[in-house]
Amino acid sequence: MRITLVSSHLVCGGAERAVIQLAEGLYKRKHEIILITPHSNIDEDFYTVPSGVRREMFEPEAFADCAWYDIAGQERRSRSMRESILQTRPDAVVGFTSPIGVRVMSALRSKSTPVVVAERTDIRLLPMNWRWKMLCRWYYPRARKLVVQTPDLKNWIESKGYHRNVAVIPNPVFPLHVDEVEPCKEMTGEYRYIVAMGRLSAEKRFDRLISVFKDVASDFPDWRLIVIGEGPQRSSLENQIDELRIQDRVLLLGEKKTPFPYLKKADIFTLTSEFEGFPNSLLEAMSLGMPSVSMDCPSGPRNIIRDRIDGILVPDGDWETFRESLVELMNSPDLRSTLGSRAVDVLERFHPDGVFDQWEAVLLEAAAGRSRSKS
Repeated sequence: MRITLVSSHLVCGGAERAVIQLAEGLYKRKHEIILITPHSNIDEDFYTVPSGVRREMFEPEAFADCAWYDIAGQERRSRSMRESILQTRPDAVVGFTSPIGVRVMSALRSKSTPVVVAERTDIRLLPMNWRWKMLCRWYYPRARKLVVQTPDLKNWIESKGYHRNVAVIPNPVFPLHVDEVEPCKEMTGEYRYIVAMGRLSAEKRFDRLISVFKDVASDFPDWRLIVIGEGPQRSSLENQIDELRIQDRVLLLGEKKTPFPYLKKADIFTLTSEFEGFPNSLLEAMSLGMPSVSMDCPSGPRNIIRDRIDGILVPDGDWETFRESLVELMNSPDLRSTLGSRAVDVLERFHPDGVFDQWEAVLLEAAAGRSRSKS
């Protein structure tokens, strides 16, 4: 098959990593893969396009600024996107995230090209204005398939009438070979480390994590908290750390191309998000044998962590229980070892072969539907 993947950019993020992983996985299965992104964002790439995957750029008009009520401008933008996609001659198109999925569906609305929309977060909590909600409700049912990452989200989408043909495909997790990577100099052997990873934005609730760590820091002088990631809340988090006077205990490390040595060297992984899709950071930490404590936010953590078997799952928003669970792990090397030894099961539970089997089946079904409609 010739499959065209559409992404708004390749900056550091879970959706962008998913695009790259899917492109490489399907290419290795002998499919022809074309990845289209806006031309203006190529200098911002964080991820490298896999060898063998063809990279194409949208015409600038496809992502030109345009008011929602500018009908002529909207049509020019759709026409440019449509021409860019159709020139790749795809058997199926995958649009990643709500905005891209809607734009692709709108651009191809009069064509028989099958479109699969891949949701990468929990749209129940994703902030969207009324126009985007209306567009999702209008276009999503017209997609050949809607792919989400958890059964809970599938059930909600079907119950709300967004789509009746929803597939659940989790993120894969790959074995990480971190021993060959140069050790992380910011982490020394004299301390134990709690690590969190993600974009420094409000929904990750790193401010609450820092407050919880401050509450317990005096009882655990040999522990530090490190946060890997970059984003708009950096300044406010730095101010919070200064105000709490824990500059020597909390480190904001920024983006890391290879964050896995930091995960491997840490003692506990935490996830405090308000909402997720299917958090790669949690999967990767567990694949390295890390004991984790996570908020049971929608969605993903409850599908990854088996509570008290390979991690600890805390009722969402229950910060007192979160603090108690963190203290329990900090106090107990045996519990950390027990949970970490089972955490590596994610390597089998979310093996790439099984995940790409599911993606391949969805895309073959979409392409077959196009062939039937032509005959």
